[in-house]
Amino acid sequence: MPEGRGARAPHRVRFSEDMFDVPRPPEVLAALVLDAGPAKLAGGRHEDLGEHLAMLAREFSGQSLLAFRHAWLTVLIRRGMDLDAALAEFRALWDDHAALLDTALDLRWLISAADTLMLHPRDEGERMAALAATLAGNIVKMAETERLSLGIAEGPRPGPTVEDHLLDGLRAFKVGSGDMLHNLLSRIGASDRTGGGHAVLGAVIGRLVAGDSVIRRMTLTHTKPKFRPAFRERTVALFPGMSRDPDPGGMGVMAALDGMIASRGSRVIFRHRAGGDWRGDPGAREAIASADLVLAICDGVTGPPADLSALGPACREAGTRAVLLNAAWGGGDEAALTAIAGFDAVWVTESESAAALARRGIAARICADLTLSLPERAPARRRAGQLFWDSFPASPPVPARWAAMQRQPLLLMRRDAVGGRILGHPARHLRRAGEGALPPPRALMRCSGFDDVRAIIAGATGITTGSFHALCCAILDRTPFLAVPSDRGGIEAMLADTGLGGSRLAGPGEDWRPPPPFDEGEMGAIELYLQRARAARDRMAYDLLG
Repeated sequence: MPEGRGARAPHRVRFSEDMFDVPRPPEVLAALVLDAGPAKLAGGRHEDLGEHLAMLAREFSGQSLLAFRHAWLTVLIRRGMDLDAALAEFRALWDDHAALLDTALDLRWLISAADTLMLHPRDEGERMAALAATLAGNIVKMAETERLSLGIAEGPRPGPTVEDHLLDGLRAFKVGSGDMLHNLLSRIGASDRTGGGHAVLGAVIGRLVAGDSVIRRMTLTHTKPKFRPAFRERTVALFPGMSRDPDPGGMGVMAALDGMIASRGSRVIFRHRAGGDWRGDPGAREAIASADLVLAICDGVTGPPADLSALGPACREAGTRAVLLNAAWGGGDEAALTAIAGFDAVWVTESESAAALARRGIAARICADLTLSLPERAPARRRAGQLFWDSFPASPPVPARWAAMQRQPLLLMRRDAVGGRILGHPARHLRRAGEGALPPPRALMRCSGFDDVRAIIAGATGITTGSFHALCCAILDRTPFLAVPSDRGGIEAMLADTGLGGSRLAGPGEDWRPPPPFDEGEMGAIELYLQRARAARDRMAYDLLG
């Protein structure tokens, strides 16, 4: 089994009140992950410091120890406890490791950092930068809260002009042609100050521009190219490193990626055929030379396959940025590690892969499998009973055995591309197979792609699965699940990041049990995990496409 997979991975650290008594460098903290059970947003204040930190730990469960240490220091500073030492460490983090913090913290905690530096500035310049950061973040928070409360989903439309009065002489922003936002962002970007409050200001503004905020929406309406230079069209070449087209999971990943590219006003100029070798395709060579960006896309549980091992070096030779997305690496596969190291940037789907790569000197950022950032849908009526789903087994695995015992078919994350139906094994085949080899799968039900897989799983009472992307669907649509560990460790690693292991993870020696409905804590952990997945997707999109 690969390094760091299966048993509790060495990069996970349980919460304790003395966990930071032995100092660790920020780079080490960034590669370690807090384990405090299912994640839950912290709220309120406990007078007892230990109780308050334990509550805060649950919010940071599944995130880096660097993010939690930053929050821990914030609590000490706000309470005036060990103030000089806490402030010195807090400032050193922002002065010397702002990039690590920008990766580790969400916007909520970036604004909190601005508040802290505004209250404890080293000089007036730092106080004003921190004040600007907290003002910008909180004013956008108020605007987005009002938009949410009014049920406004659509973006801005041209109409208001400078002739329209808002209040006290303030005139409306001219949607589509006003230069106020361009000038504001240019002035902020013109500062040559670094560290402390200035670093926080840059991080906060970067998130407001990257995410679905009033600033980004207004900027994207602009009709004059000079006022939206950060959002110029980028040309993209796509190299899927997944199985061929009939895999609905891979189709879901590509659908999410296509949506992300389109939402950023960029354009795909080349799409290599999944499952093919690009090295013999002249069109691929031409695309590498002409594209602004080359994206290699993995299936969420593995690293790049052999044909993508030469892609990074080929892009470097052509002077084109190459980025690996949706990858995983648990250790052991040295060929995959070499291929990963050849890319200019790497995004992995879970913290175990990020930690394993960090131990080998490769800095990878985390964005959950791209299917988890697909749009939410209205809850489905659960009429389909219990489902049993797996990947593409060659012999009866655990889900197949349990499906046979329950006289249910075993669905597979494969489809018949010609007939447009999901493949699987009828219950009678499973019962006859026993422990021997399974016969070839049959086409069982209509499936044109990942949306149909989602609909099938969303309509089920529960699902027992050893398929990574079937599990993604269950999390995305809140279908109670029982997950079977996989030989590649992707399922365990994802559940570890959500905090939903334990009763949701079944071993091969166990008897089957119907997946119970999610309790309140599990539902909260899923909501928080999906929020973080979408926020990471927005940050990744901004980093890649502007």
